Amino acid sequence: MLIAVRLDGGQLARVRSATAGSHAVLDIPTWRVLLGEVRRRPIDIVIADPAARCADTGDGVAALQAIHEFAPVLVYTTVTTETSRAILSLAAYGVHDFVFAGFDDVADRLRLRLEEVVARAGDQSVMPQILAAIGEVGAPAGIATSVRELFRATWRFRTAQDLAAAAGLSRQHTNVWLHRAGLAPCCTVVTAVRVLRGFQYSRMAGLTVSDVAARLRYPDPEVFTNNVRAITGAPLSEWQSAGIDRFVARVRISIGLPTAPRLALVKPSGREQLRDAG
Repeated sequence: MLIAVRLDGGQLARVRSATAGSHAVLDIPTWRVLLGEVRRRPIDIVIADPAARCADTGDGVAALQAIHEFAPVLVYTTVTTETSRAILSLAAYGVHDFVFAGFDDVADRLRLRLEEVVARAGDQSVMPQILAAIGEVGAPAGIATSVRELFRATWRFRTAQDLAAAAGLSRQHTNVWLHRAGLAPCCTVVTAVRVLRGFQYSRMAGLTVSDVAARLRYPDPEVFTNNVRAITGAPLSEWQSAGIDRFVARVRISIGLPTAPRLALVKPSGREQLRDAG
């Protein structure tokens, strides 16, 4: 995984410690250069402090708002009046992932957090479409809330009942609304999203299938791999050499979302080929 950072010395050292031996870290000197790097290179995540001392006079908030269009952003900052204003401004632009120095930046926790943010980056081709579908049929607001929570904290959802409970409805009632929206029932939606998150984790260096299964609270790695095959029609081993776009397409089909025709288990996307080429 390729990480671009714009941080002061102490925060940068913590990121390097958290990612040592598993992810590459690019220390970018200015906001202008950072934006240029994100535009031209397949950066997996940007970790930055909008209040960081910087060699240029650019606005860190404005830069991160622009960068958010190209790559996931994790804001790693301190708790001050200045950064509070920055956080509110960034949240208005859809940046919702924050780590605070001295509070939740222990190495192991920081690594898990950045990997989670990267894993969720692929959700934008699935979650908004589910929300749109249930919104069009006038489903209770609790269903949309439960779907957002499913994508945000996937490990907490193991069964259809978990999704229904988060919606404040019975499983049968939830399934009725999903059916009206043209979507698969609760059990399939939950399994598909768990499989999607697991596949996103499995593409990260250093994580084994057992690690992925443990993160998602599977009782056994075999349950995870069996679910991958059930949702996508192919074993996890075959998908490891394929593009994320192809995997997401199969997940969309299983959920009941439309997808482009003739998508198959073929070569990675251009972005992924560029990443693999370094």
